[in-house]
Amino acid sequence: MDKLKSYRDLVAWQLSIELINDLYDLTDNFPPREQYALSQQLRRAAVSIASNLAEGSVRGKAEFIHFINIARGSLAEVETQLFIARRRNYGDAGKYESFEAQANRLSRVMMGLLQSLKKPGTKHQAPGTTYG
Repeated sequence: MDKLKSYRDLVAWQLSIELINDLYDLTDNFPPREQYALSQQLRRAAVSIASNLAEGSVRGKAEFIHFINIARGSLAEVETQLFIARRRNYGDAGKYESFEAQANRLSRVMMGLLQSLKKPGTKHQAPGTTYG
């Protein structure tokens, strides 16, 4: 794995930020009764994806793998919560297919990142660090 200058260089992190932004736009249009329920859960789960990718990237290889798996779990939460929101007819119905495509792409990118880290001999160097 190439040396990262920042977690912001991770394509998975970049995609997760796009997802967060789009989810905030979607949840802004949820019914007021969902302001502190499903909309907040969706937002927290989405933010968790980016946060875990960032935190994991500055740790060692084994911990990074662990944090990517946590991020994958948060993505599964987002997908489940979007399924519920769609069934409840919350927000713009036309946006849900786009979210599914975003989630699929992000999932594939995270799996690729995991596979690259699990290759024998692959070294992970945390952003902003240099090793002797």
